[in-house]
Amino acid sequence: MNTIRTPPKWASSIFNILFQDPGQRGIQNLMSNGPQHFYNALCSLHQAKHITCISGFNIPPPETDGPLGSAAIARYLVRKMGKNVEMVTDSGCEEVQRAAVDSAL
Repeated sequence: MNTIRTPPKWASSIFNILFQDPGQRGIQNLMSNGPQHFYNALCSLHQAKHITCISGFNIPPPETDGPLGSAAIARYLVRKMGKNVEMVTDSGCEEVQRAAVDSAL
């Protein structure tokens, strides 16, 4: 994978927006290595032909934000980037995930 040593300014800006944590839920711990690793992940995503998108956390009732968000991401990856996307979820969220994907694509 080809990456540059310093992420471009736009990658750092997106990183800073994505990892704001107004609800103080510890989001910054998901990407504690900063913008460089985020940029490397973006490069990997750009170069990949096949992408697996995982969503679901089955607590009654099934979650609705993860399936909707992952369906929106899948839509972009398929329509705008020409990627082959496979969706994976647990059995408790399957119906919600399927409906989200069907309406998104």
